[in-house]
Amino acid sequence: MYNFAVIMKRLIYISFLFLSIVACNNKSNTNRLDVIDSLIVKNQYDSAYTKLQHVEQSELKTDEDIAHYWLLRTQTGYLVNKPDSSTRLDSLVIPYYKKSGNHEKLAEACYYSAYGYLLNGIIPQAVALYKKAEEESTHTKNYRLKYKIATSLAYMNEQTGNYNFQLEYALKSLAIAKSSKNKDWIASAFNRVAVAFSLIEEEDSAANYMNLAMPYLQYVSPKELPAFINNMAFVYKHSQPETAKKYLQESLSMYEHSNTLQHLADIYYFEGNQEEAYRLWKRALVVDNGVGRDNILHNILDYDVEHGNIDNICETVEEIVYIKDSMLSKMMNDTIKDLQLRFDHEVAMHEQEQITNNWQKGVLVVVIIVLLLIAYIVILKILEKNKKQKVQIQMNDYMSQIRELEASGEDASDKVEELNKKIKKYLDYEAPELKIGKIHYDDIAENRIETLSKAGWNRKDEKIFNNYFAAIDYRTVSRIKKVKRKEKLTPHRLFYLLLVEMGKSDEYIAKLFGVNIRSIETLKTRTKPIE
Repeated sequence: MYNFAVIMKRLIYISFLFLSIVACNNKSNTNRLDVIDSLIVKNQYDSAYTKLQHVEQSELKTDEDIAHYWLLRTQTGYLVNKPDSSTRLDSLVIPYYKKSGNHEKLAEACYYSAYGYLLNGIIPQAVALYKKAEEESTHTKNYRLKYKIATSLAYMNEQTGNYNFQLEYALKSLAIAKSSKNKDWIASAFNRVAVAFSLIEEEDSAANYMNLAMPYLQYVSPKELPAFINNMAFVYKHSQPETAKKYLQESLSMYEHSNTLQHLADIYYFEGNQEEAYRLWKRALVVDNGVGRDNILHNILDYDVEHGNIDNICETVEEIVYIKDSMLSKMMNDTIKDLQLRFDHEVAMHEQEQITNNWQKGVLVVVIIVLLLIAYIVILKILEKNKKQKVQIQMNDYMSQIRELEASGEDASDKVEELNKKIKKYLDYEAPELKIGKIHYDDIAENRIETLSKAGWNRKDEKIFNNYFAAIDYRTVSRIKKVKRKEKLTPHRLFYLLLVEMGKSDEYIAKLFGVNIRSIETLKTRTKPIE
């Protein structure tokens, strides 16, 4: 009996010791993961990444440690620019933190999952996860987390052209930065807000916020300084071009970026130094690290057409068309905005779910149908616009060939007639709207219309006329659009300038518009180029 009691006591002691060792080991693993977390907060990313490499997955026993490990593995991989393709955020980490109710870790997991989708160009999933991260972060006091979510949403909306949403999130990031009293964040946030105001053409507000950013310039990290200075130049690009040039050259001295090169090229172009602008645009294509190639290619195409550099024109046009076509396979800007609005709507609805659950389901179905209809309409419009651009390019090519043949002095009547037949066939079958534009153009060219209103014209007819003019003389329309003027160039004002290009007198135009000569003088003033 004694021996049995002793044996039992020893077994209990050994079991307790074993459980204590296991518990200590689990606690040790948890502590190691917490230490790595703290290194990330201190911006010691390389140290965090190195320490995580020494954590053995086989030693992780609890679901919490496993989820934390995979979150840190994804996070540190992105932070040191070594993305981990074996991430388990969607399959393991996010479901665990949803179940456990850990808002902070769930927001982190959604944020990095969204970042991965964004890098791969899968925008809808990125939007949904960023918005989920934003929602979860409202339940925490983690300024760092809230700030990086707001800045990411501002960036994403800038890239997709949703500038009002960009401004909204830029202002959110500024409010968070001020609350945290982090001067580096405050500098970047002021800079970000200034750029957002510039993109919606509120230049005074942009300049004001950039001036507020200047005292914080000393707190910007060396890595972020070139982009910061580039944004300063962007804000002053139109109002203070000399100041902008100084900032752009300073940014380029630190880091050569295609965006910076394009801004500098644009300023040289407006100054009349087209050769330097052309050189910088070509350089921006080579650098190619973050700006839309289609904008640069259009500028290069305009220059090549104007200077007769015919060797590269076809290649440039083909690349532009390819870029426009590839854009159709992605979700367009308005749809991205709708996805964000939809998410906000769903969050608001979720708060009332227990009270009006059945009603919400009906609303959600309606919202989805409406969004699908909106997306369908948007895509149709984009397809139509893309088709119109292709037609204009082809028409312009035919007209250029005709002008070259007529200017050659050779007997090329057969070739000209063949090209005219191609144009007629194109208008009949590919571009019926441009066919109407040709009729309008011919009527005005031959002075067959006395007053537009009596001829049944409206503002849509003016746009049709403008589109046809662009099809037959793209260079002229492009030149007119590039000129910086006192007021915005509306379709009606463009129509007036094209009439002037056709050699129509002020008296004829006044009669055509059904207004007095003083109104034409006002129109002339509003479209006057800025010296």
